[in-house]
Amino acid sequence: MNDLIRFNIMRYCSILSLFFIFFNLTPGMTQAKTPEEFFLDGLTAYQQGNLESARGSFIDSLAVEQRNPNAIYNLGLTEFRLGHVGLALGLWRKALALDPYHSNARRTLEKVLEESSSLIATRENSFFDYLQKYVLSRVTLTFCLTIAAIILLWTGWLVLAYVGDRRQAQIDNQPPPSPTLAFWGSILFLLLAACTSVAKYATLDTLRGTITSQKADVRSTPDTQGTLLFSLNEGLEVIVQQTKGDWVQISYSQDTVGWIQKNEIFTTADWVTK
Repeated sequence: MNDLIRFNIMRYCSILSLFFIFFNLTPGMTQAKTPEEFFLDGLTAYQQGNLESARGSFIDSLAVEQRNPNAIYNLGLTEFRLGHVGLALGLWRKALALDPYHSNARRTLEKVLEESSSLIATRENSFFDYLQKYVLSRVTLTFCLTIAAIILLWTGWLVLAYVGDRRQAQIDNQPPPSPTLAFWGSILFLLLAACTSVAKYATLDTLRGTITSQKADVRSTPDTQGTLLFSLNEGLEVIVQQTKGDWVQISYSQDTVGWIQKNEIFTTADWVTK
């Protein structure tokens, strides 16, 4: 009886081993493609001019690894060649939101905006808009905090040195020394670094979006019966205030707020799906 049980156990183990070997030796039956493999498939299809296939592969890669700026950037290139200029601009802006140091995304975005300046409406920029464009969008919060910490340490050392000099002057019955130029300069740079860090942190909570339709009608209320306030051209970047059903409230400038349909905008929080 024991021999029979032992024989059956060995037989079942052999069968399981054969199944294991079979499925591992059969390519593509049990193992799905990795995000890197989807990405490489997309690059190959793009180089061959098969744009729809490239688009599908990049989206498949992002379905697994959503925060991959390289895949988002290349998906933007594909959408641009497919004629979806607004979506391409939104994707490049999203890639830069994830990685401010992505030089290809920044260079391509600036080039397309420059070439399309006659088609993409611009707005009057405030000081904060310029700060966002030329400073905050080009650095990470970690970088800002690191610089602020270094300046804080340097300023602390200068403060301690100055306090020590004043104390020594009192001991020597000498007039207290005046703060040096380096002392005041470090205070100024510390304030600038702190303000920049706070501003960068604030931008992380600011949801931005790009108009993807050729012309988006902005209305006073979140419905088609609302008063038509104005229209926004494809590719324009706006700030998202809130979402209500199929409508998104956006601000075009400080005094210009309205509602557009959700399918006319791509935000930095959106993920592309097929």
